[in-house]
Amino acid sequence: MENEKHNRMAEMPVKKLMLSMGIPMIISMVLQAVYNIVDSAFVSNMAVGGESALNALTLAFPLQILMVAVGIGTGVGANVLTAQKLGMGDRGGANKAAGNASFLALLIYILFLIFGIFGAEAYRNLIYAKGIAFFVTKFLRRIIMPKTRFERMMFALITVVITVHAYVFYSLYVINGSVLMEVNQTSGVIDAINKQGGVYIFGQFMPIWFVVIIEFIFAYTLECIVGSPLSFKLACKVFDIRETNPVIFETAIICATVGIMCPAMSFIAAWLYYPYYSGFNIITLLANWLKLVCFNFPFAFFSQLFFIQPLVRSLFRIIIRGNKVDKNNH
Repeated sequence: MENEKHNRMAEMPVKKLMLSMGIPMIISMVLQAVYNIVDSAFVSNMAVGGESALNALTLAFPLQILMVAVGIGTGVGANVLTAQKLGMGDRGGANKAAGNASFLALLIYILFLIFGIFGAEAYRNLIYAKGIAFFVTKFLRRIIMPKTRFERMMFALITVVITVHAYVFYSLYVINGSVLMEVNQTSGVIDAINKQGGVYIFGQFMPIWFVVIIEFIFAYTLECIVGSPLSFKLACKVFDIRETNPVIFETAIICATVGIMCPAMSFIAAWLYYPYYSGFNIITLLANWLKLVCFNFPFAFFSQLFFIQPLVRSLFRIIIRGNKVDKNNH
C-alpha cells in the first residue's frame, strides 16, 4: 500500500510527466477548435436553414468560450494550489484544495445549467433586440476600413499600441501579480517589480518600458506581415463582404486575428520569459506555451471583440476623417 502512494508530480521525470499530462490537454484543445470549425462548415452548407443554424453557432460561441475560460482558470488555480500543498508535504491541505476545487466545478456547472435552462431565451432576445442590433449595425457601418497600405499600417499601429499595454498589464497584474507580491513580500505589483530589479526577460531583469518595446516590435511585425492580411483573407473565404452583415464580417475578422496572433505571440512570450537560469528543455518550453495560450486566449477574444477593436476603429475613423477634412481645405 505504501508503494501506491507515491507523488508522481514530484518523482516522475520531467519529460515523461510533461508528455503524459501535456499531450491530452493539447489534443483536447485541438479537438475543441476543430469541433467549432467543423460545426460552422457543416451548418453553413445546409440547403435549408443553414443561415439560421450558423447564427445559432455565432450566438453560442461567446458563451462556449466563457465556459472554457472559467473552467481553465479554475482548473489552473486549483492545480497550482494543490501542487503547492503537495510540495510542502501537506497532503491534508492538498486533499482539501482538491475537494474545494471539485465543489467549485460542480457549482460552476449548476450556474451554467441554470442559465441554459432559464436564461437562453433572454440572451437570444438581448442579442437580437432591435435597439441593440440597430445601434451596432449603424456603428459598424460608420467605420472607415483601411484601404491603402499606409492606412493598414496606421490601423495596425493603433491596435498594437493599445493591445501591448493591455497585455503587459494583464500579465503582470492579473496572472503574475500575486506571485510577484508574495515572493518579494510587498503590497503592490510595481513595488515587487522594482524590488527584484525589473521584469524577467531574456534571462535577466529588465525595466517595464523595455518589455513593452520588445513586445511591440514583435506584435507590430506579426500584425503587418501575417495577422492583418491573413485574417481578412480568412474572413473573405467564409463570408462574402458584399452580402454579409457588417456585424458578422467584423466579428469574423476579429476572431481570425485572435486565432492567429494569440498562439503566435504566446509562443514568442514562451521564449522571452523562459526560465533560462534552470537550463533549457524543449518540453518545458512547449508546456509554457500551452499555459500561456490557455491564459491569453479568453482575454484576447473578449478584449479584442468588445473593447480594443471598437476603440481602435473609432480612433481610426476620427484620424482618417480628420486627414480628409485637411486635404479638402487645402
